[in-house]
Amino acid sequence: MAPCPDVLADLHGSAEPLLKTVVEALASLPSCCSRLWVALSGGCDSITLLHCTARALRLLPSSSLELHALHVNHQLQDAAAAFERLCCSTCAEWGVTLHIERVTIDSDADGGPEAQARDARYAAFMKVLRKDDVLWMAHHADDQAETVLQRAMRGSGIAGMAGMPAQRPLGRALLMRPLLAHRQQALGAYARRHGLRWCDDPSNASSQYDRNYLRHQVIPCLSERWPQAVAALGQVAAHAREAHELLEMMADRQLAQWPKAPQQLPINALSTMSDSEARLMIRRALAHQGIPMPPRARLETVLAQLKVGHGHIHWPGGEVRLWQGALYLAANSADGAVLSSATIDAYAQWRVEPLIAGDVSLDVRFVAREGGERLRVNGCRRSIKALFQARGVPPWLRERFRVAWVGETPVALVSDTDAIVADGWHAWRDGTVCGRE
Repeated sequence: MAPCPDVLADLHGSAEPLLKTVVEALASLPSCCSRLWVALSGGCDSITLLHCTARALRLLPSSSLELHALHVNHQLQDAAAAFERLCCSTCAEWGVTLHIERVTIDSDADGGPEAQARDARYAAFMKVLRKDDVLWMAHHADDQAETVLQRAMRGSGIAGMAGMPAQRPLGRALLMRPLLAHRQQALGAYARRHGLRWCDDPSNASSQYDRNYLRHQVIPCLSERWPQAVAALGQVAAHAREAHELLEMMADRQLAQWPKAPQQLPINALSTMSDSEARLMIRRALAHQGIPMPPRARLETVLAQLKVGHGHIHWPGGEVRLWQGALYLAANSADGAVLSSATIDAYAQWRVEPLIAGDVSLDVRFVAREGGERLRVNGCRRSIKALFQARGVPPWLRERFRVAWVGETPVALVSDTDAIVADGWHAWRDGTVCGRE
C-alpha cells in the first residue's frame, strides 16, 4: 500500500511525526494483509496509536484495509471495567470495530501477575488473529529501554538484550511496533494536543513491579546524567539484534546440513565445535521447535554429557537426551515427561491398507502393545523390540506406538509421526505413504 506522494509531502517537516511514521508503516504492510488490528488497552499510548492509525487511513482513501481494535481485559483490578468502557466508547466514536477478550489470571502462579498477564494477553491475540492479519502494538522507545535494562538485570544473553523486535510472527499473523523509535513524551503530547481521553493504570504508579521501578527510579536518574540514555539503550538493542540475527543465520546454515535437525543433532559434530558454537546450535534447534531455553547451568550439563555420549537433562518446558550418537531435543511437561500428540485421533489419521486392495472395507483397530506381538517384515516374523532396534526408535519414544490389528493379525506399528508396516501392507496419511519397509 504505497501512500500518495502528496500525503508524505504534506507530512514532511510537519508537527505530526507520529502520523508520518504511521503512514509509512501502513505503506510497509504485507500486500496480503486486509485486516489491521491495534492492541487497545485504553491507556494513553494505545489510544494515541489507534487515533493516528484512523487518521492515516483517512489520508489514504483508496485503501481497502479493515481497521479493528483488540482489547484484552485481564480482570485483575477494579479499574479494568473502566478501561473496557473507554475502549468501547472510543471505538464507537471513531467508527472502529472493537473485539474484547476477557481472560482470567492466576496471580499466584509462577512468574507473578505481570508474566501471567502477558502470557494470557498474547494467547488472546493468537486466538483472535487470522492468517495474514497484522497486529500493531504501541510500544515506544522508553518501553524498549526498560526492556533492555530489565533483561540485563536478569543476566540475559544477546537475544534478550536485543529487546523487542520491530516486527515478528505471532501465530498465523504478524506483530508490528510502528512507534518503537518515538519517546513516550511524544505520544503523550500528541494525545493532549488532540484532546484524546484515556485511562491511567493505577498499577503503573507502584514501584513494586520491576518495570515500574525502572521507569520511575532508574531511567530518570540515568537520563539526568546521560540525556540520551533512552536512545543509547535503543541502540544497544539494535546492535544486539543485528548480531543475534547474524548468529541465527549462521546456525541455520549448519542445521540445514544435518538431515534430522532440529529434532536430532549429531553428537560427533557438536563435539568438534567450541562450547560457544555448540551452545548456539542447541539453542537454535530448540528455538526452531518453540521449546523454552534451558537455564545456563542445564545447558552446561548438556555440553558435559556430549563427552559421555548418553544422559537425560530436562528443565521446565524442554529436555535433551543423548542416545546412539544423537542429541534428541523435545518439549516436555512440568514433571519432565515427554509430551506427545499421539492421541486416539492421531492414530486414527492413519490409513492402513493391503498393497493389493480388495473391495472389502477392513476394520483396523489401534491397540496398546501388550508384549509378544510379531510382524512379518522382509519375509521374517520379527518382534516389536527387534523392529524398533532396526528402525532406531529411541526407547523413550516406543510407548507412543500402537499396534494396528486387522482381525487377529497385527499389520503395523504407528505413532503420531511414524509407521512400521508388515509385508503386503502400507500405511499412509495426508496423501503420503509412510512406513513401507
